[in-house]
Amino acid sequence: MVICGTLLENTTKSDIKIYLTGTATEEKDGLIIEGKSKVFTIKPGKTNYKYNDFSGAEVKYNNGKYKEIILRTGNAPEGSYTICVTAFDENGTEVGKENCISQTVQQMGSITLLTPGDDEEIDPQMPIMFTWTPLSSTPKDGYSIRIAEVKEGKSPEEALNIWPWYDKQCPPNCIFDNKFVLPLGEKKFEEGKKYAWQVSSGDVKSEVYMFGNGSWQSGKSNTAGIIINVGGSADKLIPMIGTNIKLNSGSNTLEGTTDKEGKLSFIKLSNGSYTLTMGKTDSEWIGCLVYVMPESEESGYVFYLDGPAEMFKNGLCFILPNSTFVTIRG
Repeated sequence: MVICGTLLENTTKSDIKIYLTGTATEEKDGLIIEGKSKVFTIKPGKTNYKYNDFSGAEVKYNNGKYKEIILRTGNAPEGSYTICVTAFDENGTEVGKENCISQTVQQMGSITLLTPGDDEEIDPQMPIMFTWTPLSSTPKDGYSIRIAEVKEGKSPEEALNIWPWYDKQCPPNCIFDNKFVLPLGEKKFEEGKKYAWQVSSGDVKSEVYMFGNGSWQSGKSNTAGIIINVGGSADKLIPMIGTNIKLNSGSNTLEGTTDKEGKLSFIKLSNGSYTLTMGKTDSEWIGCLVYVMPESEESGYVFYLDGPAEMFKNGLCFILPNSTFVTIRG
């Protein structure tokens, strides 16, 4: 058995049942991901395989920062990576020597969606201007935009990947500006429906936002979400990447690490009291901006906390709003 990237060669004259194991290490952070495919049959000769051929693989993340970024954006952060793959037969005997490749990921910057905002209500009878922040350097091939209807019980990401409602992919249909209006005569947004949208350029993808109109929200909700933005300055937020954050409600603990913008999101939180604590504080002084997003209200709530790092290590308690207030105590 010979392994060459995604090309597998069965050098025997009969079918072989095998599985693959793989690892990804980053130059500075070490081992970040381990994976194992399901057993599959490879015929004699050479066969090319794509990522989707191993969609049912077992994946173990050894670094929470990478897990959060990869699951949220579909891309690895900047870094120098070594990816290794080994083949075993169904009995666990190695049949293909470990094959490794090196890859450097360099981002062109990030794309932040502007309008329509996340969970924004829109008038489906009016033209909608989609806008986003441009990349730091003008992309060679422009931008792509994908819009999908989000059906009940489905996630925005699932809708975009499986049922795109409008798909303008570059190339060939490139957008060379950081704004886009659905052309006249194209599909129209409908009353009472939710839509998700995402912009990409090459390997750089924005977050996924969702929008719709008032008919799909009714009454008060008992859940909310928050975005925590962490910075190491009393005057302005200088993103603190990889800050460990825990959110404790007494009966449940959620945790994660901030991304390259110093942000971490928690969604579907029940209203009530939470304690927020931070670790890996590289600054003596920390600023923390928390945006609370009640699901059934048009406007959110923002509170800004700053102080010595020790204050955050001991934890801060806040109460998610059940009507029109946020309560905070040190």
